[in-house]
Amino acid sequence: MEETGKISIYNYIPKHGPLHKRHRELFHYTTWEGLKGIWSSGTLWATRYDCLNDYTEISHLKDPLVKALIPKMVDKMKDFGKKGFKERTLVQKSGGNWNSAKNEAECLVSAIYGATVENRDTNNNTSIPFITSFCSHSRDDSYEKENGLLSQWRAYGGMESFAIVFDTKIICDLVFQSFSSNTYWALFIDDVIYNYGSDTVISECAPLIDEFCRVWDIAIKDQKEWKTSIYMDFMSRATRFKHRGFYEEREVRIVACPMTKESSDKYNISKHFPPKHDLHQIRTRTRSEKEVSYASLFSHSGKKKLPINKIIVGPGPNQNSSYEKAKALVGNSAYVTKSSTPYIW
Repeated sequence: MEETGKISIYNYIPKHGPLHKRHRELFHYTTWEGLKGIWSSGTLWATRYDCLNDYTEISHLKDPLVKALIPKMVDKMKDFGKKGFKERTLVQKSGGNWNSAKNEAECLVSAIYGATVENRDTNNNTSIPFITSFCSHSRDDSYEKENGLLSQWRAYGGMESFAIVFDTKIICDLVFQSFSSNTYWALFIDDVIYNYGSDTVISECAPLIDEFCRVWDIAIKDQKEWKTSIYMDFMSRATRFKHRGFYEEREVRIVACPMTKESSDKYNISKHFPPKHDLHQIRTRTRSEKEVSYASLFSHSGKKKLPINKIIVGPGPNQNSSYEKAKALVGNSAYVTKSSTPYIW
């Protein structure tokens, strides 16, 4: 759906086609408490983006986006200056075409960040993203697919670590079903975009850059009635754009902007899109002595268990006991195996 000057609910179509065609399975590394909670509740926890372990989450796109937008805005400044003496003088006072373009690009990008993710009021905001992360391992060797990735065991597992292997197609179906419940402003699943320079930004963000230019044209003409899809164009890229240093994870993520009662009431959304289930409550938990905000996904799916193909028990001194605990937890409902990586904490 497109934004029409009012708040709306947005759909999302992956750029590279169905996700399950690229990744048959998704790996989620977690602790014993995480495994137990996911298995028993049939839900996944999505963590608020600024509680994740990458301090550049969401903001990593900001400067590259400005740089990619400047050449487009230079052309806009040239055309604007040709309109007449007044317009040409405005451009000259702003430092010429390039400086004017840079200022306009910075203002456009700052405006979208300020209107969405930099608005810190979680309960009233439509745009605070909550994220659930997976490793795809699609381009890894068969060993990693069977035994897990050592860096992930080190990073996420602790003394008792597990990799939960999900069926991608069914996870995608759950995301679609949850979106249709009208309890999310935005909800989608797709590959992370790793930043390898300006070519990456231009390739992956071309529609967003074009939409920024349309918004600028609309503002210059002072049009009262307009349509733009910039919210979804922005959210679907800013929430997936990461530093290349994280590439080893081959991350796929679910991005959720859950609808709370406060945000629904603020925009009177139930009048146009009556929710089919209860709206979300943002909860908190303690992790490493810090308070972390999260939202539960798939709590209204009607499924008792998530589509778990198997569970890999991570390496470590307690692997055998962890294996027995996992077997007792899932019974015959999921295959449990041990990682062969000879790593001891």
